[in-house]
Amino acid sequence: METKTPEFGMMGNPIWFHHHGSKMRLTLFHREGEHIAIDGSATHLRISMGLKYYEVTWSIKHSPDEYARGRTLMDKKTLANAFGLANDTPNCYSHWLIERYGGDNAEQFKFIRYRNYLNIPCPGTGNDGDPNISIELDDEIKQAVTKLLS
Repeated sequence: METKTPEFGMMGNPIWFHHHGSKMRLTLFHREGEHIAIDGSATHLRISMGLKYYEVTWSIKHSPDEYARGRTLMDKKTLANAFGLANDTPNCYSHWLIERYGGDNAEQFKFIRYRNYLNIPCPGTGNDGDPNISIELDDEIKQAVTKLLS
């Protein structure tokens, strides 16, 4: 899949990426490698190992009474592509995401990523109220996902 540079917003990241994604940090790595958690001030993402797939769940608190939650399943290859550990998704049904929004890799219903800017499960407006979660990947997050995949 070819990279296409996305449009960038005033915060210096892709317009589909919420700037609070740069506050996301690894908060839990289960010693037996069963799950990890990544949190921000109003967001929570958990990746749990299943029998065949990894369950990726997230929640975003928009206000004291309003929140969004989501869940998607990823196989090993998709999880590696999402977290920047690989770049080889052959899914031709996802090429339109890159063409329209820009990015290095994407898989429809799963993720879109440009360099270390990751949105799960899709691009957003980059503003408050989106149901998708943004994560700026750092080395600690990538290492935890690598261990989870091994």
